[in-house]
Amino acid sequence: EAVKLDPANTIAQRNYARALWLVSQHRDEAAAQYQRAINVSPTDFRLYVEFDKLLAEMRATERRLKVLEGAPALVLSEPAVVQSLAAAYIDAARFSEAAALLAKTTFTSGEGEDAALGLYRKAHLGLARKHREAGDHLQAAAEFAAVTEFPRNFGVGRPAMQSQAQYYVAVAREYEAAGRTAEAHRWWQRAATEELNPPSQPEEPWSEHYYYKAVALEHVGRKAEARKLYERLALLNDDQKMLEVEPWPATGAIRFVLAGAALKALGRTDEARVALERALKLDPQNELAISQLAELKRGLNSTVGAARN
Repeated sequence: EAVKLDPANTIAQRNYARALWLVSQHRDEAAAQYQRAINVSPTDFRLYVEFDKLLAEMRATERRLKVLEGAPALVLSEPAVVQSLAAAYIDAARFSEAAALLAKTTFTSGEGEDAALGLYRKAHLGLARKHREAGDHLQAAAEFAAVTEFPRNFGVGRPAMQSQAQYYVAVAREYEAAGRTAEAHRWWQRAATEELNPPSQPEEPWSEHYYYKAVALEHVGRKAEARKLYERLALLNDDQKMLEVEPWPATGAIRFVLAGAALKALGRTDEARVALERALKLDPQNELAISQLAELKRGLNSTVGAARN
């Protein structure tokens, strides 16, 4: 009613759009109302941020880019809008533009906030994978290394409970592929000595980094330590054993991702396959589970082919 009475009332337009979106689930109509609100108040950066979230839900990436790139310079100078545009660039696989945009903006982050840092990592991971696929292993190594950094313009430092082993291993592998053995060795050692959980923090920050630390330990010759970590992760596949040994048991998909990858490393392929398939039911996009299961299937196909020959 307020919008009908006063079509120029931006607050009413915005509230109507949010109601259509979050209460009625009428996303297309909500998008139309957000666009009208922006037309009335083109310098209100909050409208762009909210509209972008709606369009992201709708997976309307090209429309997101059109709205954000067409915003006034004053709006585009707002860090919240920069994050929105960077996220849209990442979804459009325009990783270089996302990285450049994030590099030239200063963000103010409260304690525990790392949204901008998360976008920075996604952008550089995207670039690293593109370079790897193109065979440019040195540039891929540089981009994977960038993922481990904490640029000062993001206003956050390295969290005490966050390992980087997965990215260190990625850097090491790219340097190996480029023939840079000394650099590769340095990154393998860094991954092998990486702390997974500092003594001051009793809760386990379960992540793929646990598996990659075991991979690194094995690679640098610390095979007994690697096997011990693999065996610990394998226990996550068993409810009772996990609860007996882990004060902070793993939950959700990561539990079965780690268990499956560890069981595969230990040669227990049937158990590994079951655990990885279970992980993918919980998280269909998990890259480690997808790659590990694919390796198991390739191994099975090779075995079958050899038997037939």
